[in-house]
Amino acid sequence: MKKSILLLAATSILTTPIQALELNEILGDDFAVSYYGEANGNAVIHDTYNYNYTYGWLSLSVEWKNKVRAVLGTSLTAVLEDNDIKLEDDFDIEEFITEAYIEIKEVGGQPVAFIVGKRSIPFANSVEAMPIFGNNPMSEMYDKDEVFGFSIRLDRGLFGLFDSAELSAFETEGGDLSVGTINGASIKLTKQLTEAIAMNAGYAQFDNGVGGVEKKASVGLIGKTMGGDLVGWVNGMAFSDNAEYPGSDFAITGGVKYQVTRTADVVVEMTYVEKELMQYSLGLNIALTRRITLGAEVRYNDYEDAREDEVVFGLNARYTFGVNDYGPNEENLFDGDF
Repeated sequence: MKKSILLLAATSILTTPIQALELNEILGDDFAVSYYGEANGNAVIHDTYNYNYTYGWLSLSVEWKNKVRAVLGTSLTAVLEDNDIKLEDDFDIEEFITEAYIEIKEVGGQPVAFIVGKRSIPFANSVEAMPIFGNNPMSEMYDKDEVFGFSIRLDRGLFGLFDSAELSAFETEGGDLSVGTINGASIKLTKQLTEAIAMNAGYAQFDNGVGGVEKKASVGLIGKTMGGDLVGWVNGMAFSDNAEYPGSDFAITGGVKYQVTRTADVVVEMTYVEKELMQYSLGLNIALTRRITLGAEVRYNDYEDAREDEVVFGLNARYTFGVNDYGPNEENLFDGDF
């Protein structure tokens, strides 16, 4: 709990100057300044052990005439260590800055964007509806985090066959501010099939860090009812030489989220990783205030190897913030703005 309070304090320290300076007024109408982020506190209760952890992030962007955007993202988690806020002795600026890139959003009046810098390179869309998405066995398979790369995004991709197409080349040894060897490549495609159903597909290959080349191909569908109270998704991925699952070649996840009341969502999700496990998950998210959401989940892991099956419980408290009302709960239990 103390660490969660410190994380919220760090959030306030970093965001208050942005609000106070009112940068949008200082820079004028040609510039738009925005920031948003999250602070999360998690508790995981396992059959044989329990642990707590906090994490958070802040993203600041400055955009010029809706044509050029500069983004700086930071990890609020990096300033917390041993239940204390440290900004000097053990502070690592490369760990603190999680993204730093420039996006040229329009080239010659055409819907073509160029992105260069350190960021997360996406291969596929993930639906993070469960309270603690990181407990899903596929959570690390959708992108490559904190790597330097070059991307081209076409907003009308491949002669109109797709709504967008993003092609990237990137390093695979990330986490710092230096430019390493560009030894990874990916493509991500999206298409709105109907008003209610969207498709995404992707492919990537890169150095897996243990002497091999990992390859991934994915296809996913996301659908929702007209009112948005029911959302469903499925995402399948074929891969090879994955360092986390070296004996597997395929994984699939799918689920539904249903708004049972105006302030509560129930999530049911199942995930299968070939030769590893089948996971069954049930989650509940409750909007307490406009910015605070409380979540609880239970996951049952049915392993295919010699490991004993297990039940994992999780609790999540999430606080969102931002000048553009990032992640607001329009309906909330206590009708609070905080």
